[in-house]
Parts: sequence; C-alpha cells; structure tokens
Amino acid sequence: MYILIMPKTAIIQLEGMAMPAHYRGQIRTESIMGYMLLRQLSRKHFGTDLDLRQIQLSPTGKPYLPESDLHFSISHSADFVACVAASEPVGIDIEQRRPFSERLKQRVLTAGDIEDGIDPLTAWVIKEAYSKYLGLGLALPFGAYSAAELLEKHQNWLRVTDSYICAAFSKTSPETVVLI
Repeated sequence: MYILIMPKTAIIQLEGMAMPAHYRGQIRTESIMGYMLLRQLSRKHFGTDLDLRQIQLSPTGKPYLPESDLHFSISHSADFVACVAASEPVGIDIEQRRPFSERLKQRVLTAGDIEDGIDPLTAWVIKEAYSKYLGLGLALPFGAYSAAELLEKHQNWLRVTDSYICAAFSKTSPETVVLI
C-alpha cells in the first residue's frame, strides 16, 4: 500500500492527462488532482504509466482498472487530496478539519465511539475509508461499527494533524507514505 497526500497548490504543478471515459467531461478539479496522484504512484511504485481512460466503475461506483492488479482509492477535502494504491483492495478518506454537525454525529457515532470520546470527524474518516476499502462508498451503515473496532480488526494507517485527518485500509501496512 502506497499513500500520497498533497495540498492542491502542489498538485497543480503536475502534468495533466486524459480522464476516465465515465466522467464524460463532467469532472471536478479535485478528482483530476486525485488521478494525477494515482499516476504518480503508479509510475514510481508500480513501474507503469496508466492510461486513465481505461478506468471503469463497479456497480457500487468504485473506480477500477479492468484486467489490472492495481487497486486504488482517491479522496479530497478542501485544500488536500489523497491517493492510495496497492496490489489489493484499498480505501482512503481525508477530511480537512472543520466543525461536524450534530445531525451527522447522530448518524455516524456508535455508543462505543461516544464512550471512547473519539472526535466525530475522525470517526467519519475511519468509517468512510473502511467503506471504500469494501467497495461500498458511503453505503456502509456508519452507526453500525465503532471506529476503535475497525482500527483493531483491520490493517490501517491513520494520520491526525492540525490541518487534516486521513485514514487508509488495506490487507497490508503501507510501504511508503509521502506527505507533501
């Protein structure tokens, strides 16, 4: 598992590329930046120059490369973009620090999360990264799993800073984490 996290201001210096066909010209700048990070990871750690136009979407909306052993996940939030790539299923989420609504707290936090005193945004990031690892996007019932349970039972990487929170899940520990 290789992880790359960059602020948007650094990503705009990377070269552009053709986007996956399923975007049909409707793509957010942050998504383009995520695919730029994927391309950087695939070149450096997998020795391949991806043709991102080949990316397809699973029935649950998870992007993948057909006939490839490369698995990836992309996330973005405000000033940051994150990408994880591996030869096995992976999931990543990043969120810039911000207030978390009471309504979302009720949907996301379990009794165990509340008892553990976990920050609601941290719980969200852990649960979304795990859901993406499973290929479910936001379909996982976040209130059904405590963040501590997911961290204890599954291989993960978690970084909590003053600026952002980022979590990634896979079957193995990250080999390389690059924070720019």
